[in-house]
Amino acid sequence: MKNLKNIESDETYILDELGKLLGVYPRPFVPITAAESDFFAYDLNGYDQYPYVSSSTSVRRLNNDEYRKYLKASALLINFDGTIPQWERVVSALAGGSIVDIINSASSFTIGIRASLTVSESIVLETFLNKINNL
Repeated sequence: MKNLKNIESDETYILDELGKLLGVYPRPFVPITAAESDFFAYDLNGYDQYPYVSSSTSVRRLNNDEYRKYLKASALLINFDGTIPQWERVVSALAGGSIVDIINSASSFTIGIRASLTVSESIVLETFLNKINNL
């Protein structure tokens, strides 16, 4: 039973249940990039495979690795106070633990990530920041 709240789990069901607890369910849609256009994974019952095959050729749901990062960042938002150290923790969680610099420029922020992000990490980061921007 203790595995039901293990955010490091590889099981789709557990991650989806954590998403429900954090208010991040169903999984967000992200655009399909050219690098992913040949990606094909499915499970008709919805267990341990994401994204599902769908009729869309432009969007897909987050896969387990992407969703795990998204959940970690969402959990950090529970006690989020908007300070620069908090922003650094959230963006670092989305960027796979990379070192992050946030520079406050009067009315805006510049986010610097000291690592090369994969296409997947970039998509998750952009999706999450857009969610925050729309709150």
